[in-house]
Amino acid sequence: MKHQPIWIESFDYFRAKNPFSGNGGKLGFKIFPEKDEDRLRVVIWEGMNCCEKSTPREERCYPFSEEGLAEASSWVRQEIEESRRQMEEEEY
Repeated sequence: MKHQPIWIESFDYFRAKNPFSGNGGKLGFKIFPEKDEDRLRVVIWEGMNCCEKSTPREERCYPFSEEGLAEASSWVRQEIEESRRQMEEEEY
């Protein structure tokens, strides 16, 4: 089954202190720029509710940099792809 790619904002968006959220499969994710701690905090949860109304499945922190965002984005995409595969297996 073909899925829409997971799109994540550029580092400039986070540099302006903007959080970003999205979803794919059964998972939602949110990236919080925490400039004071010099990190990007990424939360992944299951379900259709927003981050603040959900129990995190996993949370990771990455350096507040372009490279850190690339690592965070890669992890989010990997987790969502795995979730999508599991959903497809459950359908069969």
